[in-house]
Amino acid sequence: MATLKFPQLALGQRFIFRGSRYVKVSPLLARAEDGGHSQMIPRSAHVEPLDAPAPDDTRNKPAHAALEELHRAALACLEDLASTSAAPPQAITRARQQLALAHQRALEQLGLRD
Repeated sequence: MATLKFPQLALGQRFIFRGSRYVKVSPLLARAEDGGHSQMIPRSAHVEPLDAPAPDDTRNKPAHAALEELHRAALACLEDLASTSAAPPQAITRARQQLALAHQRALEQLGLRD
């Protein structure tokens, strides 16, 4: 099957990466189908899509774009914090996980995810 780079997947699209199945939940994160844990996926990673992209709902485009921009900004802040402070790595990891879960809940509440 053809491969794509991770950014080419639509949010909610299922794919295989390094032998495991995931669902794309943000521009940088995926949720494992078998355990539900979040995994950062490099932008350069080649993945194998399992299904077609989710249909585009134009009613929620502004809300979705705003949510994704907020999520990207929060991830960038976490990356800056991780690289410039003495914060314990476990704290940064927990913050990323909490952010991923909050992002998933927001998508569900906005009706942007099943």
